[in-house]
Amino acid sequence: MSGTIYAMDIDMKARALTPSLQAASHEQARFRQSMAAQMRMIEFYRWRQFLVTGTLLSTDEAAAEWIARYAAEFRDSFLA
Repeated sequence: MSGTIYAMDIDMKARALTPSLQAASHEQARFRQSMAAQMRMIEFYRWRQFLVTGTLLSTDEAAAEWIARYAAEFRDSFLA
């Protein structure tokens, strides 16, 4: 009998935690989506700069330039 009560207690605690876990998971998913989108934008920027200037930036150079120019605008539009 005590095993049943213990299992019910664990189940009730798990259900109580579920909303906060879902919120954290949602925030983590949004963060991952944002990072993936920024990586795609940086790679696009890198190749666009190559087509425009004829110079192929390294991934780090492209990231630094893109972040300096567009990161704040991207964050605002992504979170909107």
